[in-house]
Amino acid sequence: MRPGYHSMPTERWASEARFAADVAAGAIPSYIQVAHYDNEKWSQTPLVEQQHPALYEMRFCQLAHAHGLLCATGPARDLCPVAFPRSGSLDNCYLSHDLAGDAARYADYTDIQGQVNELQGTSAYAAFIASAAAQAKAANPRNITLGNLSATPAGRSVSPSAMSADARAAFGADASHVGAST
Repeated sequence: MRPGYHSMPTERWASEARFAADVAAGAIPSYIQVAHYDNEKWSQTPLVEQQHPALYEMRFCQLAHAHGLLCATGPARDLCPVAFPRSGSLDNCYLSHDLAGDAARYADYTDIQGQVNELQGTSAYAAFIASAAAQAKAANPRNITLGNLSATPAGRSVSPSAMSADARAAFGADASHVGAST
């Protein structure tokens, strides 16, 4: 590990309701330091949570903080057709409805799930991540914003050099702080 970097034990929940039930049951392992809310358009996230992402992100983070946990949020772009029907492309909807800002408002960390934009080239990826990160920072200046990268967005391969170029373009020449996930 590089000097100055450290990891924190994190657990992911795709449902605020499941997280609340786990908290109530005392089922959160004591070593967990960060609770991550990964709300997406999938069966793991209840429809009502997909329809109202900001409300459930707020509830999730408030519950996490009340139990001494840091909170990470990472709403997927695919929530747009459910939460904001007829709002155009997923990127346009995500930005025009400020999903990153809403996700960051109560969170310690926000994960911008823009990795599919890697397939459109470095400038498209960088533009989306930079715009969403600016919205997150405007909503909560203390929020640490991460940009997702993937070696296989939408099942297609992206080279390590392309991923590095994407990260550097989105967050500047010293992109060593950019988060990556697969």
